[in-house]
Amino acid sequence: MRRPLAIAAFAALALTAPASAQTDAVQALEAIDNRAAIEAGAEVIERSLAMLMAMPVGPMLEPLRRIDPDALPYADEDSTLGDLTDADGNLPERAGEEARVAGTVAGAAARDLAVALPVLTAMARDMAAQWRARIADAREAARR
Repeated sequence: MRRPLAIAAFAALALTAPASAQTDAVQALEAIDNRAAIEAGAEVIERSLAMLMAMPVGPMLEPLRRIDPDALPYADEDSTLGDLTDADGNLPERAGEEARVAGTVAGAAARDLAVALPVLTAMARDMAAQWRARIADAREAARR
């Protein structure tokens, strides 16, 4: 049910967009399918998550325990965020791999959409011409 509505909305956008914007859209879609960018993004996720999991929580314990004396009873000054969340040591690598998979899928979808964009634009223009003709016919019939 949602797919026809999404296609109609996309077609309407394609119709109203100037040709330069459509070219920009194709270029943007092609940029998503960039293996080096996908790999770099996954590496950023891996390293960021590894740093986050290694973050010491010791400096936060005393203020937290002033708010709630029972907060984190199992934590000590040497605990890390990874210790408190029971995160396994492979979490950063697994998250990076998921980012690579998601990037690859998004790249394939963007590639397909870039190929379809000119066809969808032509379809939207044809549909708009048909609507204009039907509206003109309806107005003419209403005048009689």
